[in-house]
Amino acid sequence: MQKQPTIGILGGMGPQAGLDLFQAVLDNTVAARDQEHIPTLVSSAAHIPDRTTFLLGGVASDTAARGREGAPPDPAPPMGRALVELAEAGATVAAIACNTAHAGPIFQRVQAYVRAHAPKLALLHMIEETVASIRQGVGPHADPPGPAAKIGLLATAGTYHFRLYDDALEAAGFDPLLPDADFRDTHLFPAIYDPGYGIKATSSPVTERAARAVAACIEHLIEKGAEKVILGCTELPLAVAGHHRLHPYVINPTRVVARALIRATYPERLNPN
Repeated sequence: MQKQPTIGILGGMGPQAGLDLFQAVLDNTVAARDQEHIPTLVSSAAHIPDRTTFLLGGVASDTAARGREGAPPDPAPPMGRALVELAEAGATVAAIACNTAHAGPIFQRVQAYVRAHAPKLALLHMIEETVASIRQGVGPHADPPGPAAKIGLLATAGTYHFRLYDDALEAAGFDPLLPDADFRDTHLFPAIYDPGYGIKATSSPVTERAARAVAACIEHLIEKGAEKVILGCTELPLAVAGHHRLHPYVINPTRVVARALIRATYPERLNPN
């Protein structure tokens, strides 16, 4: 018997980001009653080790180093198991609510595990979906085509280090712009990770200090010439809600992948706006 199309969301990285993806699915679904919403399973797998710590620990591409004493714990195995659990529970298409988790040294092994243990589960790639959506709206691939757009990027150190968005943007004909190193250290990374005011510590609501820091980073990239700014960490959109004055300038990968999940399950229910 064929499974009912069902969305799976692997969250917990951080937990509020997984809820934000679920909310984005709800917000982008055309539904007048409960029964018209899309069946969705959410796994808030908060036990998954930090992706950036693993990537910057130098073991992501060193198989022999994985599991050695003192090495950062590997997030790929528990991510793969959590996705298979979603498939066993009924998910037919899934997305991971974490940008950094899509770095090749993590995502490729997660995808291989899913293919081996839940081959019917379609796993979307947040970075690929985001760049594809940008191609539809700006730059040389817009209709009509324009000059290569400068796209700003706010992300974690792991995402920057492995050039997740940089390479994908350049391959699509865009010019990625990154914040200056001092801005990353004094504004961006603390806004995400600071244990006192960062979004991972306090996300509902985001603290004023973190929100101001994120806004300063967006403005910094706009001043450098960015036409749009990708919020390339799933915590960052929590600081720039729809009413925010800078919202028109940002690209939210969470919203992009939410719409892709709807297209993959019930495309007729996708809100056109």
